[in-house]
Amino acid sequence: MPAKDRPFPTLPSLVSIFVTLYLLLLCWSLAWGLYYSINWPLNSDAAIMHYVAWRILNGAIPYRDIFENDPPGAYLLHMFCITVFGRGDLAFRLFDLFFCALSAIGFMALGWNRSRRFAIAGALLFTVCHLSEGPLNMAERDFLMVPFLLFATYSLRVFLNSPKKNIPLFIFGLLTGYAFWIKPFAGMFVAMSVMVLMVKIQPVAQKIKALVAIGVGMLLPAVCILAWLYTLPGALPAFWDIAIHFWPVYANLQPFDYRQTANLIVKGILYFGGPLLYIFGYGGTRIAPTDKTLLIIGVAYGIFHYLVQGKNLSYHAYPFFAFMVLYSVWVVPVLRGLFWEKIILHAALLWLIISYGSYNAPSINNLERFSAKIPDLTSIWLPQLKEDTDNALQHVPATIREPYLLKNPHQAVDFMGTASGQLWSAAYRYGWVNPCRHIFAFPLLDISHSTYMDKLAQEMFHDLSTVKPLVIIINSRSWPYEDHLVYNAIDTHQPWKDFFAENYILTKETAGYKAYRVYARIQ
Repeated sequence: MPAKDRPFPTLPSLVSIFVTLYLLLLCWSLAWGLYYSINWPLNSDAAIMHYVAWRILNGAIPYRDIFENDPPGAYLLHMFCITVFGRGDLAFRLFDLFFCALSAIGFMALGWNRSRRFAIAGALLFTVCHLSEGPLNMAERDFLMVPFLLFATYSLRVFLNSPKKNIPLFIFGLLTGYAFWIKPFAGMFVAMSVMVLMVKIQPVAQKIKALVAIGVGMLLPAVCILAWLYTLPGALPAFWDIAIHFWPVYANLQPFDYRQTANLIVKGILYFGGPLLYIFGYGGTRIAPTDKTLLIIGVAYGIFHYLVQGKNLSYHAYPFFAFMVLYSVWVVPVLRGLFWEKIILHAALLWLIISYGSYNAPSINNLERFSAKIPDLTSIWLPQLKEDTDNALQHVPATIREPYLLKNPHQAVDFMGTASGQLWSAAYRYGWVNPCRHIFAFPLLDISHSTYMDKLAQEMFHDLSTVKPLVIIINSRSWPYEDHLVYNAIDTHQPWKDFFAENYILTKETAGYKAYRVYARIQ
């Protein structure tokens, strides 16, 4: 047959080659990532929620006994982890991987009818990139929200394809309703979805039924969570106090950095959205209108979720990234256009995946830079902190130490800081039960100049000066401001300066990123 009459390879065969390479790369990346990440310990912000969850399981009243401002849905998930998986580092690692598996199932459920191989590829891509982000992002709240958002999207898709059934909308409300109690920003995902539904649903009676179904679904987790707080003496009033007064102050602590925000958004679009958006707009697709609508809602919400928090932290981009992965699951399998255009675009997409992967999960340099920090945390820093604490206890006169320990056997150590997951990780490991309600030093920093924060500072001073724990550990980090702001507060504010001068001696002060002070009670 003359060369000019030979048929070109068909698109399905090209896609098959692409997906085969894609899956092989991601499977290798997943195995490599699991091998290097299985020993990652509890740390970062998740350690704070884990510590609070452990305290609640041991009888502490959330918000009343521990001033921590995360919504109760986050604590409940970490309580689930401790109850089901156990207390150790491996249990926490399995908890993180469990939610990663739930997200993977969500991607496969959403993409299975379109292309099984691409559905599996999307699940693997999300998992691999989560591993590539390292131990600091394990079980972060934004990551824990992803399965709820994906299955809510699945429920909304079922309804839009069969609008006469309202049960999927109830499930949608149930899932997003719980996600709201992990982070309230999920409410915007609901708002965007409801706006679309109000346009697409006819007549008015059906719109009302849809709103009722979603509302009842969202109400159920709210009622259950608030009822749980109500059964714990003082928890519900303390929660409302924090939600109404502290959250607005906390939301404005860190100045918004437009340059860093723009950098992350542009990077996300280039890595995951650039070629896909190009294909979607220029090449055209056979993607269903319902799926287009859901992708627009999801990507728009993901951008909102990241930008509105204004902290420029990578784990805040998880919802955005999840819907960009879903974009690849739904759009790429149904491409159409010129043959050579398809070859170029598929090659570009594969190159981006390989490039991203080689920079992250499959790269031994990337994973070993995380592994190098693990011994520093678990075998050097935490034991050193424990040794310094025990040493401080020995500085306390026996006439003070023995009666205190007899009366409060687990409350000898009080610790406070503003952004040190390692400190809470140590408290969780060594069973320190902070005798003061406050585990953050925000009230001391003079950064809000509000009546409410002044009230908290007075409360914090009253608690510590009344209890006078045997050991006080203060972390130097003062997120979101410069380091040593906490030190400056206790060294210069006269009541605090006098309190430490009269009752404590400084037994240890370290330097560097994990710097801390250890005080021992002498009076």
